[in-house]
Amino acid sequence: MLRGNPLAPWELRAGRYRAFYRVLEDEAVVLVAAIGHKEHHLIEGKLAPRIVALWNRRIAMSYDVISAEYVGEYKLKVTFENQRQGIVDFLSLIRKGGVFAKLEDMECFKRFDVNAELGVLTWGGEVDIAPETLYSRATGEPLPEWMESKEMLTGTA
Repeated sequence: MLRGNPLAPWELRAGRYRAFYRVLEDEAVVLVAAIGHKEHHLIEGKLAPRIVALWNRRIAMSYDVISAEYVGEYKLKVTFENQRQGIVDFLSLIRKGGVFAKLEDMECFKRFDVNAELGVLTWGGEVDIAPETLYSRATGEPLPEWMESKEMLTGTA
């Protein structure tokens, strides 16, 4: 899964490991800022102390998904690690198409799972949504400052 973070524009999650990197598209180059592993929501490893401090401050926000239940139509009640919860309507994401188009099939939509290791809501391990996005939609709180919305990246609304 790829998503923005305060350490570098992109983060790659592979199990408990994290790689923070920047892509220079014009040069077809990937610059890796840091690599480490996650233990109980703290980043450890051979990382600069500033990176560890930034990561651990971000993790205090507790965006990881711990449970979800179907409540009707294209809606799920999502619970986060900090025990906040709310109902997320996925219809707008499904209507955007792309990887979410397959969720229009209600039986497919109902086959969601929570990947406890990554703290994400997923469908068949193929489709997932950043927990920060779910948290914002479920609680009404704004996205974290470090996350850039798709609209900002593409210039679309």
